Amino acid sequence: MGVKVDLHPTILKRAIEEGHEIANHAWNHPVLSKLPWDDVHRQLRETSDALFNATGVQPKVMRPPYGNTNKRLNERIYKETQMPAIMWSLDTLDWKRPGVDAIVDRVQKKATGGTVILCHDIHPDTVAAVIRLVPELQKKGFVFKTVSEMIKLHYAN
Repeated sequence: MGVKVDLHPTILKRAIEEGHEIANHAWNHPVLSKLPWDDVHRQLRETSDALFNATGVQPKVMRPPYGNTNKRLNERIYKETQMPAIMWSLDTLDWKRPGVDAIVDRVQKKATGGTVILCHDIHPDTVAAVIRLVPELQKKGFVFKTVSEMIKLHYAN
């Protein structure tokens, strides 16, 4: 969220240096589909500006808060910002706070090639689960890509 960028610029810079992608997730996590377009545009513009000012990198994709969006809104967002709206294909349900083992088990059972996994780093159990999952999935042959890299691969094939 854009409102948190100024609180954690060092973390954002480190994430980019490590090869992660920072997506636009709106300024303060509103339901974008319930806002007038000018408010949606302001939410995205202010977040993109804050991310760029903190990191020197402009976000290339956005994830609608709560996944609450629609085709018309996604098309307008892309037309106005050139950021595709990205959704997940596997929800860890970490927001329900099921515990580390449940998150790990859900991902291991459901992840396949091309899966976009929804995780929230505000939950300590999610962070612990990801620390376990990354090497376990790599041992199974999974390769981690940014969403933008996945988009490029999709259109290259």
